[in-house]
Amino acid sequence: MKNKSKIFVTLLSLSFALIACDSMYDIHKQYINEDGIIYAAKPYEVKAKAGNNRVIVKMYFISGSNLRKNIIEWNEGADSIVTETNLNAPIDSMEVEIDNIEEGSYIFNTYNLDKDNNRSIKVQIIGKVYGDKYKATLINRAVNSIAKNDTAMVIRWAQPREGDNGVELFFNDASGAQSTYRVAADELETYIESWEREGTMNYITYYLPEEDAVDEFPSEKETLTMAK
Repeated sequence: MKNKSKIFVTLLSLSFALIACDSMYDIHKQYINEDGIIYAAKPYEVKAKAGNNRVIVKMYFISGSNLRKNIIEWNEGADSIVTETNLNAPIDSMEVEIDNIEEGSYIFNTYNLDKDNNRSIKVQIIGKVYGDKYKATLINRAVNSIAKNDTAMVIRWAQPREGDNGVELFFNDASGAQSTYRVAADELETYIESWEREGTMNYITYYLPEEDAVDEFPSEKETLTMAK
């Protein structure tokens, strides 16, 4: 009986060891091809965030702590940027800013090198860069009316255009001091309780060209006459 017990325990231990080995292989087999070549970890998700003559590429990694460099190429490899990496395990992310880049659409290819100089498979992402051409299309949010009620000046706004991220007002209050107020994109009526009667108010509308854009783009400044 003792021998049978020992055999059973031994077999059970071997089974657990084989399961553990299979699990480790499952984790790493995506980085080993049929010829035995080892690939560095690649990001499981990549995002390109649009900006003003710049783009920020954000990458998310699993088991990327052994990576040492990230390379991003564009313009069919004619331009590139190399970034040292220092990722934590088990899950981490990194951002790379590419600035001074002309307005337009780009295909970015990114890959990584690990501590043994193994290279990852390239991951491709399409990103847009905005600049003066986009700015030239922006107009201020329309004002339907400016009037005074018992306690405040009321500005009634037209519906916001696509990408409207808010309006900023610049005016003098009743004492002559300069004031600012940010109007939310979904705000249809704005109430100003202290203002310079029949003074002027400047305003700028800010736009985000994409939901995850990293820069706002201002319209040209416009001037309004405040209520009496």
